[in-house]
Amino acid sequence: MRALTAGELRELRRAAQSLKARITVGRAGLSDALVAQVRQALAQTPLLKVRVGAQDRDAIDAIGRRLSAEVPCVLVSRIGFVLTLYRPADSDSS
Repeated sequence: MRALTAGELRELRRAAQSLKARITVGRAGLSDALVAQVRQALAQTPLLKVRVGAQDRDAIDAIGRRLSAEVPCVLVSRIGFVLTLYRPADSDSS
């Protein structure tokens, strides 16, 4: 997946402001089923917010990196406990 420009990321963050988190990662962390759920949600809509139940910033960042690698998608931003993920509609659904 190609890297997005700063302008594209800014537009995606702006578009994501009105969205609510549709998926929640519990304190147990990521499972294969949860990764599949995120993959399916991104197949329906290119922009998605995911709430993470971890208390540690590093753990939240690690979950974001793992999701972006396994789904695959782009981690647009992390604000608090919420990750914003993006996958273009024409992207391959793995």
